[in-house]
Amino acid sequence: MSAHRSTFPEPLAVRQHYRLLDGTWRFHLHGEDALRPTRILAHEELQHAITVPYCYQSSLSGLGDDGYYPAVWYSRSFEVTRNEAAGRVRLNFGAVDYRAVVFVNGTWVGEHLGGHSSFHFDITRLVHPGENELKVKAIDLLDRGQPRGKQSWQAPYSCWYRGCTGIWQSVWLEFVPRQAIDTVRVDADVADRRIDIRVKPTEAGGGRLRSRVSLRGVELDVREAPVSYPETRITHRLDSVELWRPSAPTLYDVSLELISRDGSIDHLSSYTAFRTVGVADGMLILNDEPVYQRFVLDQGFWPHGHYTAPSGEALKTDIDLAMAMGFNGCRKHVKAEDARFYYWADALGYLVWSEFPSPYELDPQVQYRVFSELSEIVSQHRGHPSVVAWTLYNESWGLPHLDTDLASRQWLADLSAHVRALDPTRLVVDNDGWEHVDSDMFGLHSYASDRPALEADLRAAREGGLLSGGRPFMVDESPPAPDKPLLLTEFGGIGFRTAPDQKGWSYDDIPTSAEDFKRRFRELFATVDEDDHLAGFVYTQLTDVESEINGLATPDRVPKFDPRWVASVVGGTGKRRER
Repeated sequence: MSAHRSTFPEPLAVRQHYRLLDGTWRFHLHGEDALRPTRILAHEELQHAITVPYCYQSSLSGLGDDGYYPAVWYSRSFEVTRNEAAGRVRLNFGAVDYRAVVFVNGTWVGEHLGGHSSFHFDITRLVHPGENELKVKAIDLLDRGQPRGKQSWQAPYSCWYRGCTGIWQSVWLEFVPRQAIDTVRVDADVADRRIDIRVKPTEAGGGRLRSRVSLRGVELDVREAPVSYPETRITHRLDSVELWRPSAPTLYDVSLELISRDGSIDHLSSYTAFRTVGVADGMLILNDEPVYQRFVLDQGFWPHGHYTAPSGEALKTDIDLAMAMGFNGCRKHVKAEDARFYYWADALGYLVWSEFPSPYELDPQVQYRVFSELSEIVSQHRGHPSVVAWTLYNESWGLPHLDTDLASRQWLADLSAHVRALDPTRLVVDNDGWEHVDSDMFGLHSYASDRPALEADLRAAREGGLLSGGRPFMVDESPPAPDKPLLLTEFGGIGFRTAPDQKGWSYDDIPTSAEDFKRRFRELFATVDEDDHLAGFVYTQLTDVESEINGLATPDRVPKFDPRWVASVVGGTGKRRER
């Protein structure tokens, strides 16, 4: 099967010889205690069918079951040819929420903890030519200490939604030679006009690694190096580079070939971009130029697929819709999205804050879960130039008593330092909304519905005082550092019904007419535009989600208002700050 970045499940590491395992699987909804020792269910015990990669709670799965089941089982067969079995067979999962236990042909393969990070296993020793059997047990408890984002730990209510259990991103096989590329990391250095390639081979044993860099189909540089284990490095130095920016999102193609001593060749394609991210004079600085962040809150929920987009093209459609409305980026809210979303953001020049899915408790076990999964997410998505910031927590969810508890403050400061060490090329937002401890940008959440109330919250944020909800903007109630950006990262949330009898809620009284909505919308944005201290905003929100009807589009992505009218308001906001 041939692949392209927009369709392959991992655009930063595209293989040509692979097989998608999405589609119909056998399935079982398990009512037993999920913590009991695992008994591998026989094929005939899996009495349902499910469409992967949709969770059983979604209608696109074919089930649409809202019941709670602490464990579920999946099973399917897959074919392996004799030639494929002679090399290595890699089994990949885009995401399984929350704990995955994997078996091939009745043998335990491994486990993975974390519902938003991808993982893979080498199953070469367990497969044989012909038909093979894959089984997955997914365990997903109603555990407040489990990083779960907007998934409710009880019945859905307010702005917490239905759960997402089990497989919710693609599953696929990759067929490679015995000596192959296991992992790759590609970094671009603007100052030195350099591209650094780091490859981890599957095994030692000689061979050579060849790397090609090209731009718009023109080959710029070719380098080779002997394969060394556990890591092989190649550096490309270019005469000149084109920078990645929203108006010109230039991507450099990277093609890798690992040529083993027996002559077999493993091919992998990736890409990178030249851009720098920093802060100065209270603004986000992209390639030494100030950028006003006109963002929208994007929750990544679909009415029929839930966590999973109905198609890869739907991920692009969300970005197209937001950009048509004048937004230049989004906060991907407490969810690590399908990797193809970030590819489209890279290709279209759309800025992203990537936000970790919140837990709702804090103890040593939760800290381990957050630390390990966040580290995986940063490592997996750091190659995407569109991602300009990592957001660690939202509104102190999972950080009780942050304003008074020194241990919680230290944990947040340590986590911020850890992420900066993992990825020094991006900014870190420690706790978006309020109670900041150690942040490169400061986000304020205020759903004040009138100008005086919103101005009061903005003033309190600038001064480090108490917000209207009683929370301190800075934990020590000191003014935020003036050189770091201050943003209004949640506001608005104005509801609008597309039918008179539509049920749902918003953050204030729902406007009675389109004219009333437009008046409120313009007034809020005028308040934002007149505040010369703001470096940007995040409007709530792109689409309606479940009981929330405060989106600029319906759950099916139908705009409630002409996107050109929305863009006329959004696109002009903050222009003075970019001069």
